[in-house]
Amino acid sequence: NNNMFHELPGKIAEKKDLQPEKQRVDEFTILDEKALLQQGYTNNPYTMQHSIRKFDVEEVAAERKKQAVVEQVMLDQLCRAVISDPEQNGNSDIYKMDPVLPGLSTAPLRFRKRTLHETKI
Repeated sequence: NNNMFHELPGKIAEKKDLQPEKQRVDEFTILDEKALLQQGYTNNPYTMQHSIRKFDVEEVAAERKKQAVVEQVMLDQLCRAVISDPEQNGNSDIYKMDPVLPGLSTAPLRFRKRTLHETKI
């Protein structure tokens, strides 16, 4: 049993000695991999595949923008006040009954009754 205790500290010491070197090697390989990756990007910065991807992304962005505009226009149309006047489609004699201020042959626009043309759904 005493022999095992004497051997273990030596093995632990050996492992401790090997680990820092191994970590340094791993760090260098990670840094080397990063450097090689960056070098690859700088050597060939713009390929056809990049341009195709960029075009696709721009196309999707333009389509989304167009869709957003269409949705906003539809929302604006749906939020507009609905004109529902039962007399709207009535007789044109209404204009003859418009109030006329004394001394004027026709009433100003702000006093005239303004109706829309006949609308059907």
